Amino acid sequence: MKRDYLTDENIAALSSLMESSSDRDKALLHLSQFKKATEGKKHHGKISFRWMALASIAAAAVLCVCLLLFTNSQDDIPQMPEAYTVEVTAQPGENISFKLSDGTIVWLNSNSTIKYPNNFTAPQRRVELKGEAFFEVAPNKEIPFIVGTVNYDIKVTGTKFNVFAYNNDLFRTDLVDGSVTVYAPTANKSYKLKKNQSIIAESGSVVRTPLLNTDFLQLHNGIYSFDNVAFDEITKRLELYFGTTVTIENESLKHHKFSGKVRLEDGIEGILKTLKKIYKFRLEFDNNNIIIS
Repeated sequence: MKRDYLTDENIAALSSLMESSSDRDKALLHLSQFKKATEGKKHHGKISFRWMALASIAAAAVLCVCLLLFTNSQDDIPQMPEAYTVEVTAQPGENISFKLSDGTIVWLNSNSTIKYPNNFTAPQRRVELKGEAFFEVAPNKEIPFIVGTVNYDIKVTGTKFNVFAYNNDLFRTDLVDGSVTVYAPTANKSYKLKKNQSIIAESGSVVRTPLLNTDFLQLHNGIYSFDNVAFDEITKRLELYFGTTVTIENESLKHHKFSGKVRLEDGIEGILKTLKKIYKFRLEFDNNNIIIS
């Protein structure tokens, strides 16, 4: 009886949708069509669900294959060794600063190169320098910090100092804070410096002097500062900073002294043109050689 009641209800509902017909046969016909349409929709829904399930399975399979290929490709990538050497070079006219793994800060000057391990281990923290750099060494009494140059080594445990060592002709260390010991391995000699002292090695002689000025600190900002310095000495410094050759044909100009500040980023040509405003001289450029007369 309940089922018949529901059937009659459906018939009545469909009949009410018809414009003017109350014919039961027509209502039954519409009911039959309605059921078929409904069953078709349900069947279509099942097919869609199956396709969705199959698509999900396929996507999961593709993901697994991709992960497998990625894992295999990762195995093919060469791994970085645990210990390796880092080399940093400041180009001519460039000044750069960076921090080492132990916390030591380095300011590397123009046309200079430093080599150091990616991680320091006992018994020492050693770096190799060619050129000029300022070091603010992180304190560690158990593992000393050593700066190796062509002819001299500087040993510290924690301090602030500048090292000038472009070649064999001139070596210089200026100590701002703390203490350092300078070793000459070939001569089996050592020199200890205290705060505000300098050591200068030139032409086979080694001299320990008071630190007269700290103009080198301005190199942190790319500024070369000089006070009452002979032009010949200035050009020799510029040769090192820019890797070029300067020939001075005017003998009186060689000994003329200048005071001032110049930016290394201006290049050697720009710097010399600035000095030219103070003392009139001629400039000629021949490849990597500059002739001054």
